[in-house]
Amino acid sequence: MATTSIFVELLIAGSFSLAWVMLFYLKASAIDVPMIQAFLTKNSSHSTWIVGIAVVIAYQVGVIVNFMTYWILFALHERRWRNDFALKAGFKEFEQMRAVVSQHGSDHILQGLTGTLHFTRIGRTGIFNFLLLSIALFCMTTA
Repeated sequence: MATTSIFVELLIAGSFSLAWVMLFYLKASAIDVPMIQAFLTKNSSHSTWIVGIAVVIAYQVGVIVNFMTYWILFALHERRWRNDFALKAGFKEFEQMRAVVSQHGSDHILQGLTGTLHFTRIGRTGIFNFLLLSIALFCMTTA
């Protein structure tokens, strides 16, 4: 179940990321929407392949965006927040605390931590995608 949910999360994040990437690309390039519509109409017999390739690209973009947002937030404050939390729990650093919980925690606690990671990943990439999609839409509507 965990692998499927991570795959779906990254696919959704990648789809939204692909939307703002395409908007920025359309704004910066000589390709316009009618050209894309003509291409898709001309190649409608290959629509399954086109959708399959788009899903693969969306998943890979989702992995990249998840990685980028993780390291951006980690570099800003997450290390400090994690270690402060671990110190309050009596550990030297967060990784030590996580290892102890993984080894000795009950299944219920481990499922709760996994759920928290899913919500964190969705929120982190969602905020990033919302911000860049807003900027892309603003750029498309101006000038």
